[in-house]
Amino acid sequence: MSAPFIIWTLQRTGGTTLAHLLISLSQSPTLGHEPFNPDRRLGGLHKAFLETRDEEALRAGIRAALAGAGSMKHCHELVPPRLNEILMEETTAAGWTAVILDRQNDSARMLSLITAQLTGAWGKALADQVVRDCEAGTRVLPPADLEAARRGLWNGWQRRRHLAAAFADRGLQPEVVLFEEVYDDPDRGAELVADLIARLGIGDPTAPRPDPRILAALKNSGQNSNRILNYRPNIAELRAALEGRK
Repeated sequence: MSAPFIIWTLQRTGGTTLAHLLISLSQSPTLGHEPFNPDRRLGGLHKAFLETRDEEALRAGIRAALAGAGSMKHCHELVPPRLNEILMEETTAAGWTAVILDRQNDSARMLSLITAQLTGAWGKALADQVVRDCEAGTRVLPPADLEAARRGLWNGWQRRRHLAAAFADRGLQPEVVLFEEVYDDPDRGAELVADLIARLGIGDPTAPRPDPRILAALKNSGQNSNRILNYRPNIAELRAALEGRK
């Protein structure tokens, strides 16, 4: 039985690829990707907490969900900070290892997120279709809301600070993985992920280093949102807003 783990991340930080990889190598049942989303496995706990703010009921529900499970990917900006704190306490008590996956270039993360939100392109196949439609002239993308983009950037900063403080207040030291270190150079990233897998105690310790499955996953990851950005009418203004130039 592999050691349980939770990946704490933000949207558009490469969490889906990394989580798929780690979960596929794990020998434990999983709670999946973003299980607290309203339409997913633990969405009912999230919705009930928003309505009642009953912390004990939330804690009991999380504790029951963790029993027998061994992994999840969690986008912490999508739920209330207090839910994150309770989830952190319960996963720690259950012996789960915390992994933070973050992205240093937050402007690039927000560009990718805004593109996905405005086009519905949440994966490579959908992104490919958007590009084909734009090239054919059958789809015209709307301009991005610059103020909403600034708010999203600010929210990401705030959520990172809150998460770091929550770990520090509880004397916890999570594993930290950076998007750029994993994805910018897949060969180097494969080594880093192999090291993480070894520390988590999952996978086959006799597998070659790096496992070719890791390298394949990293090289085939992402949807390359930059292809779509060229068709956005106010892309220059959006970049300036996210970089603090306007």
